[in-house]
Amino acid sequence: MRVAVVEPRSAGGMVHYAQSLCAAMAAEGAEVVLVTSADSELDHEPRPFEVHRVMRMGGRATGAAPPPRGTVERVVRRVRRLGRLAARAVETSVELRRLSRHLRSVRPDVVQFGSIEHAIEGPFLWALRRQGALLAAVVHEPEIRTDRRLRWAVDVVLYRGVYRAFDVLLLHGEANRRRFAKLYPGVPRRRLRLIEHGSDAPPADDGALDLRARYGLPPGAPTAVFFGRLLRSKGLTDLVDAFAIVRERRPDARLVIAGPPPRRTEEGEVERAVRARGLEDAVAVDSRYIPNEEVRPLMELASFVVLPYTSATQSGVLHVAYACGRPVIATRVGGLPEVVEEGGTGRVVPPRAPAELADAIVAMLDDPEGTARMGERARHLAETRFSWGSVAREVLAIYRELRPAA
Repeated sequence: MRVAVVEPRSAGGMVHYAQSLCAAMAAEGAEVVLVTSADSELDHEPRPFEVHRVMRMGGRATGAAPPPRGTVERVVRRVRRLGRLAARAVETSVELRRLSRHLRSVRPDVVQFGSIEHAIEGPFLWALRRQGALLAAVVHEPEIRTDRRLRWAVDVVLYRGVYRAFDVLLLHGEANRRRFAKLYPGVPRRRLRLIEHGSDAPPADDGALDLRARYGLPPGAPTAVFFGRLLRSKGLTDLVDAFAIVRERRPDARLVIAGPPPRRTEEGEVERAVRARGLEDAVAVDSRYIPNEEVRPLMELASFVVLPYTSATQSGVLHVAYACGRPVIATRVGGLPEVVEEGGTGRVVPPRAPAELADAIVAMLDDPEGTARMGERARHLAETRFSWGSVAREVLAIYRELRPAA
């Protein structure tokens, strides 16, 4: 079976997901081609599959912009944004035509997308389906994360046509399948299949990077870590509020928040929340894009990883933590409760509940031996249930069922 995996991004969790799944499918005997962009942050790593660098979109995210000052600047920014959207639509159309021509030359049995960025891709997908390949997508996010209800509603309507183009849609968790079926009732439910999310193990640490010194952490201080983009949907203000409570009960506790702010979001929001709570000596905020070689040292710094999300479907960060033998505290949103064993690999708390989040953090800090046991259980699941080999076998079994002659 020849599988073409399309992933235009050059950095971030989706790139790691695509590469790990490609390698695992290749190890299971599939002929795999990763169709991607140049300048990937993983270009230096060996790849046991073909890589075709033909795309020119999906580059690295830029930093946040400062807030607009006054009505005129706000209007100017909106006009510029509309101009960028129009230019991006033209660029996307050109890239899709290039991708279509390239896929015809590859002649895959299956074309798998990691995500669909624009509703404009709908007609391209329908044309691609008519070429005869099985069309699949891993749906990481069934809906966009936005506070703008009108934008959310328009997006859902547009994507109803897009998702109907696929022969099969792969989702992580029953909660996400139910949500998808509710949002897109025109997609036959038989096309919605469940797969696990694989656990990525970051590169081994050579010990040269001293993160405790970088973040000003006292030797041996128990440390909770948040890792990921600093989106408002990640519940970071709840985490800061919770940690203010934690510090009253565990003055030795420390928290590291590491990850970049999103575009079009004011920089410094998390830092201001930390200052407002008087937690500068206890909370370190590293608002950079964390390169791949620093991820394992960050995980090894952690006693546990905190995922205080207010909305989510699944979390690649959770699986990185598991692969590094770290338990998690996660909120009861999306598919997270389906992969966190309460008391086994971590704790599950309600979203937007700083007091209950604080209780869970203190409980983990007060029981280091139990926390370590949960970390070992997390590592075991990463190597078994959530191993990429297991995920690849699930995915290929679905493709072979739908394309038995391939």
